Amino acid sequence: MNFDINSFTVKITCEGELTDTKTEAVQNGNELDFYISATSDKPKFVELFWKTESSPELLVLGDAWERSYGNLEFRKLSENDRFMPWYFMATDKEKSFCFGVKTGANSFVSFRYTKDGIYALIDCRNGGSGVHLGGRKLHLATFIFAEYDSGNVLSVLKNFCKKMCPAPILPKERIYGGNNWYYAYGKSNYKQIVSDARLQAELSEGIDNRPFQVIDDCWQKHKCEGPWIPNRKFRDMKKLADEIREAGARPGIWVRLLHNRDRHIKREMRILRKGRRKYLDPTHPEVQKFIRADIERIRDWGYELIKHDYSTYDIFGDYGMKLNGLITNVTDWSFYDNTKTSAEIVLDFYRLIREEAGECYVIGCNTISHLCAGLVEINRTGNDTSGKHWDV
Repeated sequence: MNFDINSFTVKITCEGELTDTKTEAVQNGNELDFYISATSDKPKFVELFWKTESSPELLVLGDAWERSYGNLEFRKLSENDRFMPWYFMATDKEKSFCFGVKTGANSFVSFRYTKDGIYALIDCRNGGSGVHLGGRKLHLATFIFAEYDSGNVLSVLKNFCKKMCPAPILPKERIYGGNNWYYAYGKSNYKQIVSDARLQAELSEGIDNRPFQVIDDCWQKHKCEGPWIPNRKFRDMKKLADEIREAGARPGIWVRLLHNRDRHIKREMRILRKGRRKYLDPTHPEVQKFIRADIERIRDWGYELIKHDYSTYDIFGDYGMKLNGLITNVTDWSFYDNTKTSAEIVLDFYRLIREEAGECYVIGCNTISHLCAGLVEINRTGNDTSGKHWDV
């Protein structure tokens, strides 16, 4: 493919008139570092366009914001009208090329590949509003392009994903075991968990690397929300962690850090969206203290794995399957700290969890793949499967 990564047009959208927003691109081989700065303007989007000539028979595969919902597929270029978060691959079954952004970007980037060319939509908003950069020069993303003399989809994608993610963190040993959600669906108790741990131990007898027994949504005071203290069926979470270990498994636990009805949480500590204040605002200093305290408590109980869930939904108001080119469909809202992009805010949230988790393994569930890479050992890449309905 005859492609010049440094040959593109730029379109900027701000909240109000465009007056002092500037962009800068720095090319380094097949990579392109893209920056933005503004003093009084409040940038919302930057759209880049590369003119290309491609066969309409090319097959194109894209990614998802946070996890797939059984909707990732190759489509012919002539039929490809979708936004593809983070990166895409195109192949004629003999040669292939990939185009995307490196992990840890300070913006949400999605691509469209059409017969006219390649579009990249950079969402640099703060929530659903323009970001107040206040004169700051921000590195939005590093674009990366690669060509392959191969139509082997799996090997090409593995190679390109390694290029996009230069600093992953991986578990020391293979992580496996059981999670009680997939048969209990929120209805469980202390005794059942210990029984599950014994089953995991029995099934893995003779293996030095012990299995995990993860306690999912069921142990806390309220269904699917905090405060993160045990209910009457569980009572002593430290004792339960000890009993899981005694049974021959390793204790893990589920938590939803941004949904909490603790009476000490003030109204202004919640995100204001659609006239409602429901989910915690991760940019508020007091919320950050709550999150640190919750994780510290779980760690002190003796849990070795923390599965944190729902953060994309709680921060942006929907699941990835309902989001197209934009990370949020709701406009005119912002975070307590309106000086950072939403991507910067998500990265800060994940870094806080990683820092406080210490030696615990972290599983991201409903977490944004390109932003949690390098901050979690495990990321949930598919939707729930049902033990009750074959078609789900």
